[in-house]
Amino acid sequence: MKKGFIKITENKIIARKKSIDLLLGSELLDAVKTVATSKTAKNKELVGSVEDWIQEWRELFPAGIKSGGYPVRSPKSGCAAKMKVFIKKNKEVTKEIIFTAIRSSISQI
Repeated sequence: MKKGFIKITENKIIARKKSIDLLLGSELLDAVKTVATSKTAKNKELVGSVEDWIQEWRELFPAGIKSGGYPVRSPKSGCAAKMKVFIKKNKEVTKEIIFTAIRSSISQI
């Protein structure tokens, strides 16, 4: 830590750029950064497109059915807002994963 290779926090050890450069070399580091940038761009694109497909997603839930006193199919605006937050928090998720997961969940009910 004193030499600047790692940072130690309460529950994890973080490799600093200096150690990554030493272990991986700058070419591999550049490749990792490119992949990360690509994932971030795809994530932002998916967040931006939520309004285009959220209605299709909502229609997978039955209309007029309540669970715990709340409708199973939430209003479009609420669904879109929550979906955007979900996608931002889960950067690896895709639209296909979201639809596959919900179809699987619904078919088990």
